[in-house]
Amino acid sequence: MIEQTKITLKMSAKLWESFDARIRSLPVKRDQYLTSVIATETPKLAQAMKGRRLSAKARGHISATLASRQTRTVNVGIDKAVASSLNEVIEQSNMVRDAFMNRLILFLQPNDELLKFLGISRREQTWPVKSFGTEALKPTSPLAALEEAFDDPLWYLHEAVEHVHETSLYLIGFADPKMDFLSCWMDDAAVPGTRAHKRHEREMAKLMDGLVDLNFGPSGDSVGG
Repeated sequence: MIEQTKITLKMSAKLWESFDARIRSLPVKRDQYLTSVIATETPKLAQAMKGRRLSAKARGHISATLASRQTRTVNVGIDKAVASSLNEVIEQSNMVRDAFMNRLILFLQPNDELLKFLGISRREQTWPVKSFGTEALKPTSPLAALEEAFDDPLWYLHEAVEHVHETSLYLIGFADPKMDFLSCWMDDAAVPGTRAHKRHEREMAKLMDGLVDLNFGPSGDSVGG
């Protein structure tokens, strides 16, 4: 018998309520499904975070951003071995586990705006799909299609982000600082209040001053040059 354990998560209320309602409408047990997804995604998360470790300030900033949102505390029962593997990655990288889980839930139900940001223009894909030059044939057998969807549900998103942005689904950042609660990784240069961030801000200000000095005209051509 597989040993189970309970994990307590702080989730964005909006994200979780949407996910919970959708998963309850399907003939799927929520916690078993999450166990399967976490087991599939943990090695990919480990690969993305290889050689990376969040600073205490970055971790604190991500936690504070999550705490500033409307959240729900939820308990999820997952296989003990799956929880152990995930915790190992969390400890090695100093990651905020709840940030990973919120990000996971977000990507399990992406809306059109998120897909557009990721460079995927459509919510549905026609089959067979030519995935970035490689034909990705999908099974016509309903059970085989279900098995594939359960085996690797985020496959297409991983492929798209790797191709379009040349980075991992777990490393790509969002433009809005309010989305920092979804961050598995943040360089200190992106964390407000750190020396690296202040240095980055000074460098950007210097760059902008230099661009202003060029005196660009409305067409983008330099005036008097």
